[in-house]
Amino acid sequence: MRRFLLFLVCFCLLHLSSCYLHPALGQGPWKDDDSNDPLNNLLGVLALIPPSARGTLDLTFGSGGYISLDPSGASRDDFCDYLLQSGDGSFLTGGTYDSGSSPDFTLFRLTPTGTLDTSFGNSGLASVDLSGGPDLGLSASFDFLGNIYMVGEAGGLGVAYFDANGNPIYSFSGNSYFVDSIGEGGVRIFPNIDGSFVVAATQMIVESTDFMVVRYLSDGSLDTSFGSGGTGAADFSSEDYLNTAVRRDSGGYLLAGSTYAGPSGYIVAIAAFDSSGNLDASFSGDGLFTLDLGMDDKKKEKEQLIGGGGEEEG
Repeated sequence: MRRFLLFLVCFCLLHLSSCYLHPALGQGPWKDDDSNDPLNNLLGVLALIPPSARGTLDLTFGSGGYISLDPSGASRDDFCDYLLQSGDGSFLTGGTYDSGSSPDFTLFRLTPTGTLDTSFGNSGLASVDLSGGPDLGLSASFDFLGNIYMVGEAGGLGVAYFDANGNPIYSFSGNSYFVDSIGEGGVRIFPNIDGSFVVAATQMIVESTDFMVVRYLSDGSLDTSFGSGGTGAADFSSEDYLNTAVRRDSGGYLLAGSTYAGPSGYIVAIAAFDSSGNLDASFSGDGLFTLDLGMDDKKKEKEQLIGGGGEEEG
């Protein structure tokens, strides 16, 4: 529950921060004399959801409003970590598929009515083994050609590239994927129109972890003109863990997660980068923002907050 609350707060703060930095985002039907009140802005966003659409299953989708997939069989685990909708109304979903030898990056395509599209990849599934060990697909994104990037953890920062039909694209030195030891794992990927792409990830430096953005050229090599040698980092403390990120209208990036704050435990952390990969000092004075929700989280409860596992103390 604490992990969920932390993620929810990060998500809300990211989007509210975007509204403050770009006032045009606040020019909606909810904007009034109290438009600078974060609560009013949040309630306004929620109000855009039609009442008839809240909590009602679409019984025409899948089987009675839902679909479940078990590609690995009952004895192995599969995880869904993202959902994308394409222009034709179909959906891409996936994450991690246990092929039997090890978990791999995986994509599925569903029709608009929630059935598996068997024309995609191999009978509806596209997967790739990046490292020979456990590979955890954490996010995906369409590029400007309709192709699909996947990003996640593969013994480092892993990226894979598929065409719109789930076939591998061999654009990374003859491979359709690469693993970069520069990061522990990517949580979001942002393709650019010139073929380059930016990954938001957690960076490991000796025994310290930081938020990181890294930009790659279309061939998977580092774009050394971005940030410092291809990367930009945000260091809140010795333990910073990234959960999510968004691209700003300005072309920069907002990254949100948690940082260890001593006796306060883990607190919310948000970093703002400009489009060149540098911390944006116009955001909170130095590009770094923290918020202590007063949850009294202890260091030993790290797994509940950033990765799951373990039993929560009463």
